[in-house]
Amino acid sequence: MDETIEEFAYFSIENNDLYCFLNCCPMAIEVNKVYNVELDYFIIDEFILEEVNTDESVIIPFERIGDSTQYKITGRLDGNTFTAGNICFEDDALQLEYSYLDGRLITLTVWRLSISVISERI
Repeated sequence: MDETIEEFAYFSIENNDLYCFLNCCPMAIEVNKVYNVELDYFIIDEFILEEVNTDESVIIPFERIGDSTQYKITGRLDGNTFTAGNICFEDDALQLEYSYLDGRLITLTVWRLSISVISERI
C-alpha cells in the first residue's frame, strides 16, 4: 500500500510492477500473497494514442510517467481488445474510434490504472 495515498497500492502483475488505484477490495491485502484481480485503465476526456513503428523485439508494456499515476501502455489493438504484454483490456470505445489501427501496435496514455481484487488465489 502507498503510505501517503491510501487508495493506491503497488501490485506485481505478469512481471509488471504497477502502481494502481484500489477500486474494490473486499478483504485485507497481504504482501506476497496472490490474488485474482481485474485491471482496467481510466482516461480523462479523450484518448491520447499513437501508433508505434518499431523493429524492437522487446517492448515495455507499462511505463509509469514519473511519480504520477499516469502510464503509457504499449500493446496491440485487436478489435475491442488491447493486449499489453500478457494483460488484455476490453474497450469498445477504443475499437469504435480507432478501428483503422486494428492489428497494429499502439501506445495509449492513461490517467491511472484501477484494480479490483476479486479473491485470494488458492
